[in-house]
Amino acid sequence: PPDTVFHYWLPVGVEEPAAPATPASPLLDVGDPYSIRYSLPSGEQGTISLYDPTGRRIESYKVQGEGQAAIKVSLPSGVYFIKLEAGKASVTKKAVVLR
Repeated sequence: PPDTVFHYWLPVGVEEPAAPATPASPLLDVGDPYSIRYSLPSGEQGTISLYDPTGRRIESYKVQGEGQAAIKVSLPSGVYFIKLEAGKASVTKKAVVLR
């Protein structure tokens, strides 16, 4: 029995499945809270909403394609959240207003 040799093999690494192709998702760029650039997949419609820190919706705009939306309400200093929703996808960005 002292002449017995055992060999063990252990897998090294994990093979991950390829990620499924995702459809184009909406893009949202907030340079300043009053001017919002957006881009939606071709032919898709969406909604841009402005929220205060408590989650109360202040404004909402319907958008389509690619363009720029202007917030038309006067905002006091503070943190706000701008959300773009299109289909089943959404993007949320934070905006800070300083006066």
